[in-house]
Amino acid sequence: MNTFGEMPTPVVTLGTPPARQSIWNALLCAGLLFMLTLALTPISFGQGVTGTITGTVTDASGAAIKGAHVTIRAIETNAVRSAMSSEAGNYKVTQLAPGRYSVTIESAAFKKYQQDDVTLNIDQIAEINATLRVGSQLETIEVTASNPVLQTEQSSVGLVIDSSNLQNSPLNGRLMVLNLMALAPGVQNVATAQDAVPAFGVTLSVGTGRRNSYGGMATTLDGVINEEVSLERSEAEIPSIDALQEFKFITNGAPAEFGRASDIIVVSKSGANKYHGELLEFNRSKGTAAKPYSFVTPAPARSAYERNEYGGNFSGPISVPHLYNGTDRSFFFAAYEGFRMTLPGTLNTQEPTLLERQGNFSEFLAGGPCATSAKGTTITNPLTGNTYGGSYVMTADISPVSLQLLNLLYPKPTTSGCGTNTYEQVSYNENATRFSTRLDHRLTASDQLRGTYMRAFYGAFATG
Repeated sequence: MNTFGEMPTPVVTLGTPPARQSIWNALLCAGLLFMLTLALTPISFGQGVTGTITGTVTDASGAAIKGAHVTIRAIETNAVRSAMSSEAGNYKVTQLAPGRYSVTIESAAFKKYQQDDVTLNIDQIAEINATLRVGSQLETIEVTASNPVLQTEQSSVGLVIDSSNLQNSPLNGRLMVLNLMALAPGVQNVATAQDAVPAFGVTLSVGTGRRNSYGGMATTLDGVINEEVSLERSEAEIPSIDALQEFKFITNGAPAEFGRASDIIVVSKSGANKYHGELLEFNRSKGTAAKPYSFVTPAPARSAYERNEYGGNFSGPISVPHLYNGTDRSFFFAAYEGFRMTLPGTLNTQEPTLLERQGNFSEFLAGGPCATSAKGTTITNPLTGNTYGGSYVMTADISPVSLQLLNLLYPKPTTSGCGTNTYEQVSYNENATRFSTRLDHRLTASDQLRGTYMRAFYGAFATG
């Protein structure tokens, strides 16, 4: 019994209220749907960016096994897909994202068959045939073997570059993968450098000496057409190289689903069950370069050159403490990259001569080096209409402000004459900034939402 003045001891319950949990789930689904809306176009989603695992299940005598349970598990995300073998012992699992998988096949009265670390590439049909041995299902036959190099299920010719090759290849720049495309059979005329972005699309040649300038080659990013609409050229914009899972370049015999003779298929990375991040910085400066060899003294100064590439990425499961745990279900991958380069260039212009800057236009008189006709040129005051004798402008008629601006904004000529008389070294600036985000959410064992957002800014090629 409580006496007067005593308060009951409060009961504190730890955890997330059901209402807050429902609100968070609704917000998560809304965000995923929003990202999916940004990524989708009227074409079928995921076209050409997934792979297939197929095969036949037999016993030791070669007879087909019906009803064998096939489980395919993604190693990074633990996503599971299942299938049953048919009367002929065949199974097929489609729409699998590129990555590493574990294949397990079970049937009553047979030992379990398991093959780990099966690498599936873009638009690949990997054939995993299993021979089951009589025995207990508690026993497992583990198979370690690589996929066959020859893909007899497809007739297309091309090249697949995975994330490991993307990051380890000695590329001179990270803005494009054109130099890697040149490794594919039949690719020619890769004119754009790795440290530049083709502003009007990719126009390399595939199979012939003629460039694919208008509609000859298609490009998809995560299953969505990535194309310059007006010119029908493949766009060059892609996420950071570290954010790419892999890309495939089909140079010949592309299936009808792509609609073009050759195709570039790019797939971005997905997050996994473990958080992972990295930072990058590449710098090259004129301060670490050798001075140019010169026969004159003093030697000319080193040309302006500064190249800086930086960025990073972070990925993992979408989790909020006490609200949502996205392990095995929801993942993100975010990447950012910046590129800043200053490089030298020559500029040849025509500038006012030293005499013209003093108001002396005698060079334009008849017989002068700048005369435009046999009669010469007459200099007239536009305000009074009076002619200046001897083509000398009086000092009182020269604005000191205009003269100061002339000397500040226009360089003095480096040679005599009235034509191209100024030769100078200038610096050019080339800038690029891009970031991308990918979200993945598994609704069920066979249904998944995916969305990719990318934004890129490319600075003008300006004179400094």
